[in-house]
Amino acid sequence: MVVAGPPGWPRELPPPGTADFTVRVGGWLLDLCPARFRDHDVLRRHPRALAPLAQRHVEAQVQVLHDSLAMVRAELADAVDARTLDEVVAALEAESAALLADRRSVGLVARALTGEQFVRRF
Repeated sequence: MVVAGPPGWPRELPPPGTADFTVRVGGWLLDLCPARFRDHDVLRRHPRALAPLAQRHVEAQVQVLHDSLAMVRAELADAVDARTLDEVVAALEAESAALLADRRSVGLVARALTGEQFVRRF
């Protein structure tokens, strides 16, 4: 059995089960959370406890972007010109795509932290 990160595994992290994964996963998860989470030693020390918090934070961001995309044209139509509005929408769509990828990645990392093993299929 080969330990590997499945499709959607974050490029910034080595595969689960490696020493590098154990060392780097906490920092990666903290990067997805509010900056003040780094002030709490318990969250820095226990990635398995941090993972579900990171999942919830990413999920909340996905929801906020979804809501923002639904309303941005109506709310900004009188505030900015059409070109700027299109650029804002494009930026929100790009961020939404990135957050959806983060949602998948953090879910995989959380599963790895609970001991799930991923087998590379050839």
